[in-house]
Amino acid sequence: MKYEVKRACGHVEKVELFGPHKDREWRLKKEAEKKCLQCRANTAVPGLPMLEGTPKQVAWANDIRSNILRQVESLRSEIDRLFPDHPETEKVTRAIEGFVAELVTKTSASWWIDNRTMAIREEILKRLN
Repeated sequence: MKYEVKRACGHVEKVELFGPHKDREWRLKKEAEKKCLQCRANTAVPGLPMLEGTPKQVAWANDIRSNILRQVESLRSEIDRLFPDHPETEKVTRAIEGFVAELVTKTSASWWIDNRTMAIREEILKRLN
């Protein structure tokens, strides 16, 4: 069923919700806390290049990119915490930094969408060999 939602940015959008009716009020409230697609697409992520694509693609890809970069940073912190004095830690950290440097050059929203399920640990391991 389609509902009109006033977004956090003040714009009104239609959203389609599926599933149990009892959850829809909560989900509508969550949707209202988000910016509209156009505003999300026009919001640059600090320190990262703007993505290219349709407003809907860019909004989704910005979310995907932020999530992936957050996961990579979490992995880097975990490695530093668990293996602070291990001789290979510096090598792994350099591989992670190279991976991040490669990721931030990707400006196509469709690339981020197509690669949203990438296995981050495996991608970093490839760079170690």
